[in-house]
Amino acid sequence: TLSENIFLSYMLFSERFAISASLNSSFTLTYYYLFSLESLLFYLRVAIFSSNFFYSILFDFSKPFLDSLFFMLLLLLLLLLDYFYSGLPKFYIKEISLVRDNYQ
Repeated sequence: TLSENIFLSYMLFSERFAISASLNSSFTLTYYYLFSLESLLFYLRVAIFSSNFFYSILFDFSKPFLDSLFFMLLLLLLLLLDYFYSGLPKFYIKEISLVRDNYQ
């Protein structure tokens, strides 16, 4: 119905609430709250790439090697988190659509 579609759309695009819904007592859907991980990664990206800090890691060879290695690993971890998080909304949208199709 229209109310169910509106509710599902709200659940798909809301990032601030943990929602567990049961529709018609046989259709259960859980949306996980990700603690605004997308916002956190965005601010970290801005902080790293908008400063001279990132360029000094790559191109300043007067720094100790272990410091540069540590920050490069930190940057790699940030990029990996960004990569895995970008797949989560698609996964949940796909799972929800499959469950919804099976329910109908």
